[in-house]
Parts: sequence; C-alpha cells; structure tokens
Amino acid sequence: MTDSRTPLVLVGAGGHAKSVISTIVDSPEYRIVGLIDDGFASMPDQVLGFSVLGGRELLPKLKEQGIHNVHVCIGDNLVRGQMSRWLRTQGFDVVSLRHSSNFSGIGSEYGAGSFFHVYSLLGAECIAGEGCILQPYSDIGHETRIGDYVQFCPGIHTGGACDIGDYAFIGLGAVILPGIRIGRHAIVGANAVVREDIPDGGVVVGNPGRLLKVREIPEVTSLAG
Repeated sequence: MTDSRTPLVLVGAGGHAKSVISTIVDSPEYRIVGLIDDGFASMPDQVLGFSVLGGRELLPKLKEQGIHNVHVCIGDNLVRGQMSRWLRTQGFDVVSLRHSSNFSGIGSEYGAGSFFHVYSLLGAECIAGEGCILQPYSDIGHETRIGDYVQFCPGIHTGGACDIGDYAFIGLGAVILPGIRIGRHAIVGANAVVREDIPDGGVVVGNPGRLLKVREIPEVTSLAG
C-alpha cells in the first residue's frame, strides 16, 4: 500500500529528535524519511527505528528527490534558529509539528518550525514566533506574546498577557505570573516562580524568583556551509 503522507526530513538526531519522533510517528500528515545531523559519524545508525542518513551534504540530493519539508529537532535555541534560517536559504520549508492532543485557543498563531508536544496548550489570542518548542503539559496563558526560538520545558505555566523574548528558555515546572516580561535570551530555572520582569540575558531561579545574574547576549550569527 502506497504511503500518501508528505515526506519529512528531521534535522538533528539528538535527544530532542526522540521527542519529535515519538510525537509524530503516527501523524496522518507526515512520513519521516530519516534524520540529518552533521555529527552523524559518532551517532547510532538509527534513532527510534529511523535512519540517520548523514550530514547536510545530503540535503541537495533529497531536494532533487522532491523532499522539501524539514523540521529542526535541535534543543539549543540559538542553534535551532541558525539551522532553520539556513535551511530556508537552501529552499526548504521548515514546518511546524503538533501532536493531536495540543490545544491552540481561538485567535492564537504560531510561526514556522514550531513544535507542540503532547498536552501542550497555547491560550486564546497568543502569538508565538518561529521555531518555538512547547514540551508536555506546558500551559501558555491567553494573549501571551512569544518571540522566536523560545523553549518551554514540561509542566510550565504562564499567566495571561505575558511577553516572552526571543531565545528565552523556561525551565521545568516554572511559573510566570500574569503580565510579566521575560527578556531575550533569558533563562528561568526549574520550578522558579517569576513575579517580576526579567531583563535581556537574565537568569532567574527560586521561589520567589530572584535574579542570579545577567549574561552577555550571544551574537545571532548565520550558519556557515
């Protein structure tokens, strides 16, 4: 029987790829062709039964075969952004993936390349940027604005009308109170309760959340090759 689903290549074969595969393996929309990772030489031949095909040098050949859809399975926010932008310059469509149990409220929107794990929730009128990750049981309150390449770990909760900057990382079980602004490249530690705005590059831990330090904002560069 012919599989009529759209062929999809996963870029990145590390731990996050396992989350993506287990979420979409039974997808009615996409058929996983295999995985691409520049570190393939030191990796197993397969990830959860799907072949690691090689590095980026194989992508032109895959495109010649009519495969244009990719999803970037890289947990590091900065690297995920670099790879996603590079893939677009090569003519690939970086698609979003959602588990059937994800709930996205009325008026919510999200950018290309985002990933919604099981039982994640994007509240009404939320706007999320490109390449965001919502892990299991992450709950984003209504009217929250989310930048590009943000990651929400399992079990986080935000109140309504928060503002989460580009490349922010929200750790396991963290709680962000309504209306709080989280700066670009900020890190919220596991189980932290954020009651005050966090500056760009800020690292907040604890309950109540306290500012541990402010990191230098990394330069967002293009991927070579």
